[in-house]
Amino acid sequence: MSWVGNNWGNASGWGASAAAAGRVVDATPAAGAVAVFAPGLDGAGELGHVAVVDSVNSDGTITISEGNYAGLAYHVRTISAAGIQFVH
Repeated sequence: MSWVGNNWGNASGWGASAAAAGRVVDATPAAGAVAVFAPGLDGAGELGHVAVVDSVNSDGTITISEGNYAGLAYHVRTISAAGIQFVH
């Protein structure tokens, strides 16, 4: 994703860094957005976690692609969007 900043810091700080860079940051998921997880949310480590939103599903869940989750280099899962920040 070429629009993601190179120096946004730890995952937990991506929302603030993205907003400072002029990106829209909100609670509305959309395909192609970056999902920003606070530490401890949905399995995120102490520095948070980020993923790419692949789809927003009709039941309100989101399907994401991510790396470094559960020890896997690449992983896809469907989860609730509750509590997640989205960078557009």
